[in-house]
Amino acid sequence: MKYWINQEPGNDKLIIWDGNKLYKANPKEHKLRDMEYLLKKGEIPEGLFSIYKMHIKRVEMDESKNYLCVYFGGESYEHLRVTNSEIKKEIFDELSKTENTVETVKELTISEKTRIQKRALIVLTVLFLIGLIFSLMIETVGLPEGRYPVILLFLGGLGSKNVILFYLIITLIIGVKIYFVSKTSKIIHTLQFK
Repeated sequence: MKYWINQEPGNDKLIIWDGNKLYKANPKEHKLRDMEYLLKKGEIPEGLFSIYKMHIKRVEMDESKNYLCVYFGGESYEHLRVTNSEIKKEIFDELSKTENTVETVKELTISEKTRIQKRALIVLTVLFLIGLIFSLMIETVGLPEGRYPVILLFLGGLGSKNVILFYLIITLIIGVKIYFVSKTSKIIHTLQFK
């Protein structure tokens, strides 16, 4: 049995791995001292959140995140919040000692790292084109009678010059974000349980 106690803010205070179950708890300070006493005697405290080893599908450690992600059951997952990278690596290494586990390491490509920003750019471009067409229509022939969604009225009311300016500013912000995200390395360690 191995356990980690961490009282830094933003962390799970107690994580236990006994080879069969993974436990996690965030008790008050006086309870934590009682639990630590039991753990030193080799006993696991009762009432802790736990996941059986046979239910764990995989554990992911993204070096850029402050947690380990434990996938279990169908599509469920639990974060083990650990801000100290050394302790996070120690927990991951302890879990990797379990039999019938396979560890893989993957460095994400630029395309994978910038996926969210590319989706935002696509959505923004679609909104820009719709807004530009609508604002040009209002400026040239006026607004035909009928009901229109509020977003179209807002974009059309800005005018074509402002819609273009808004699009360029937001595109510049997304482009800067893509540049900085692509320059950082993102490595994900995955531990597959069989």
